[in-house]
Amino acid sequence: MNVRRLLLAAICAALATPSVPAENAIGAEAGQWAFERNSRENPSIVYRENGKTLFYLGVGRAIGLWIAYPRSVQPDRAGSVEILTARDSWIMKGDLVNDHGFDPGVTFFRQWDLGVDRPKTDFDNLGVK
Repeated sequence: MNVRRLLLAAICAALATPSVPAENAIGAEAGQWAFERNSRENPSIVYRENGKTLFYLGVGRAIGLWIAYPRSVQPDRAGSVEILTARDSWIMKGDLVNDHGFDPGVTFFRQWDLGVDRPKTDFDNLGVK
């Protein structure tokens, strides 16, 4: 699976899944996808669970991918996330950051410009296993 397919899958999932207000969500851990626009009308896809942002993909001058780090708070540093599917896996390299506009006290993995606008050979921070 390449990055373009991942982006397309995320967009389709967000658009196909109706956004449900939190008070109408079923179960305490029910999550929801949302398609949003910021003050500049730039689009984003967000997945929230229990009121916390777990996944954010925003498009503006760059494409920004933010994923909540699943462990305890980490210091700001280089980091990576392994994405697994039934057939493929790959490692995305980026940064672990704590200075963000999401949930306080949570470290996020951040990667700018997923390489969609360049050939894969020119994009060295996405390594397919």
